Amino acid sequence: MNNLARVLRHGGKYAEAEAMQGKTVELREKTLGSTHPDTLSSMHNLARVLHRRGKYKEAYAVQKTTLELRIQHLGEEHPDTIASIDSLAIIHRHLGQYIDAENNHRRALGLMERVLGLEHPDTLIAMNNLGIVLRFEEKYGDAEAIHREARIRIEATLGKEHPFALLNANNLSVVLCRLRRYSSAEMLQRDTLKLASTALGDRHPSTMDITSNLAEVFRHQGKYLEAKELHQRTLDLRRERLGPEHPATLTSQSHLSEVILALGRTTESEEMQRQALALRQKVLGSSHPDTIASVKLLENISLVMVSMADAA
Repeated sequence: MNNLARVLRHGGKYAEAEAMQGKTVELREKTLGSTHPDTLSSMHNLARVLHRRGKYKEAYAVQKTTLELRIQHLGEEHPDTIASIDSLAIIHRHLGQYIDAENNHRRALGLMERVLGLEHPDTLIAMNNLGIVLRFEEKYGDAEAIHREARIRIEATLGKEHPFALLNANNLSVVLCRLRRYSSAEMLQRDTLKLASTALGDRHPSTMDITSNLAEVFRHQGKYLEAKELHQRTLDLRRERLGPEHPATLTSQSHLSEVILALGRTTESEEMQRQALALRQKVLGSSHPDTIASVKLLENISLVMVSMADAA
């Protein structure tokens, strides 16, 4: 049952995975006890699927408990414990707690390099995760360096078409976009999307992420029609696959609002961004960086509307 739940999670079927993983935790707690390694493994996997469904606070609570129990019963340097440290760091990032995320990612990466080695897939993923949070902290130079180093190791060890390689290339492209190296970002993201569509399918959550990021590269280059097409496609898929209130869905809605504003459709853009803001306040809270971003975008839309009225 635990293995089937993991297959469902990796296939992007998160609701089914959550239901099955929750049952697995209950069964193992009853038969093996709450501190048995297999029970803790199921708790870890439940936290991961909760995180994938955008239930960050629930995921944090489960993963924090799992980490504490793993440290107590397995020790800090056990690979399972290290995995919980890195997973908890990812949840910190999605909660907007970037300093805690960076600290835990560096802790996990240091342990993995020492215990697992530099070329182990978990070590390479931890490098990628550190690069992501450095990007969120706007440490773009450091993020690029980490992603490029990880890319060399991943492609040498696993190949260019491995899902880890696609994940890394996607994140490197985002950093290049932040550094305004748009041509390089677009070229890399196009190649990554082509590989992901073949390897994972167009409807896989990772492919959606790549599509969304390519749309943002288009937007920053002023290619608004291309950006609108990809953002609309991603929004429709995320609403269908993840639900209308999932944080990733709301990111697509917010991005689409920005593109529509650039196309001069201010009223439509404002309505879409207000909806995104209301849902972000409900799901993430008023102090989350994504919620604050929606507030600032609405302010920008209002300024544009005032400017257009004055010009008329």
